[in-house]
Amino acid sequence: MKIDIFIKSLNWIAKSISLIMLILLLMFMFGEGIPQIGEKSPRELILLICMFILVMGMFMIWWKEKAAAYTILGSSAAFWLINTIYSASFWFHWLFFIFPLIGVLLLYTVNKTSGNAKPKRK
Repeated sequence: MKIDIFIKSLNWIAKSISLIMLILLLMFMFGEGIPQIGEKSPRELILLICMFILVMGMFMIWWKEKAAAYTILGSSAAFWLINTIYSASFWFHWLFFIFPLIGVLLLYTVNKTSGNAKPKRK
C-alpha cells in the first residue's frame, strides 16, 4: 500500500514539474519573443525541433505516460548530442537536467504500475 502511494506521488511530482517547466518555457518564449525561423542557423533549427518535440512530450504526459517518457528522454538526448557536437562542450544550464528527470520519473512509475493491474472479474 505504501509503495503504491509512493509511486503515485512520484508520478504526480513528474507531472507537476512538467507543468512548471511548460509554464517557464512559455514565459520565456513570450518574454523573449517567438523565434524567427528564417533567421536561425541549421544548428538552432535542429535544437528548436528537439525542444518542440520535448514540449510535445510534456503535453502527452496527461494522456500517454509511457510514450511521453520515451519522447522526453529521446528529445533530451538528441538535444544534448546535437549541442555537444556543435559546441564541443557538454556544459548545460542546470534547468536542462530537469527534462530527462521528468522522463526518468515517468518511466519508473509507468513500469512499476504496469504489472500491478488488477485482473477483471467474470
